[in-house]
Amino acid sequence: MKQSGLGIASLVLGIIGLGLSCVVIGVVPCAIGLILAIIGLAQKDRGHGTAIAGLVCSVIGIGIFLLEVFVIGASSSDSSTVSNVSTVSETSEVAEDSISNAENKDLASQMIITEYSMENTIGDTYYILIIKNNSSETVELNVNAVAKDSSGKTIGAASSSENAVESGQEVCLLNYFDGVTDADIFEYTLSVKEDKYYDPVYSDLAVEESRTDEKVILTVTNNGSEPAQFVEAQALFFAGGELVYYGSTYITDDESEIKAGATIAKEIDCYKGYDDVKVYYSGRR
Repeated sequence: MKQSGLGIASLVLGIIGLGLSCVVIGVVPCAIGLILAIIGLAQKDRGHGTAIAGLVCSVIGIGIFLLEVFVIGASSSDSSTVSNVSTVSETSEVAEDSISNAENKDLASQMIITEYSMENTIGDTYYILIIKNNSSETVELNVNAVAKDSSGKTIGAASSSENAVESGQEVCLLNYFDGVTDADIFEYTLSVKEDKYYDPVYSDLAVEESRTDEKVILTVTNNGSEPAQFVEAQALFFAGGELVYYGSTYITDDESEIKAGATIAKEIDCYKGYDDVKVYYSGRR
């Protein structure tokens, strides 16, 4: 029996659509081929072999197209989910940074700061910040300072830091401007954050101070149950209320510690006449 012309056409379109099923346009010949195959099968005086073949090819092509649409849609949904998770994570990090910055600013506002400056005998400048931790936290301090001349020109830069500064403790941060003289203006930025790495030792230290005309003798006992590390004393010597000399020393043994229960004495010399001295202690464990 002679094959249906519509069946032949549906087979041709089905084959074309099957070949193009990986792209959107491939569904068009498949759809037309499916319609022609159905019409061809309805013809009673024609052979149905080509119409059936066209029907099969068209259905397979449409099935492949629908499967691709489903897979692409699922992949897009997964990508969107990952993107959303990433956005949430980044937003969370920004929020945490904002909270951390706010906490640091709040801690900085609770520091009580006194400033001193002087030139030494070899043409360098000391810019000293005495910082009292008036917060309830043990903090880490970081200072960046600049020195300027009378015209406002920056002539020096320095920095200093201190760890494990406990509540109520006063520490001395020396900013040393090498080769800088005639500095009229000092500016600084202070960063304060909770110290999560070191423990304070200041409350464990019992200190005795003895003065002569030329020096101060410091005797320090560690009343704590663990060694105190890197204990340092910094002395400011004054004459008539003016800072005239700065000196410092580490009060430690050969292992940079004061062992639990141990007592160590050191002295800081002053090469200028003075009538008052203030000593500040730092350390950690």
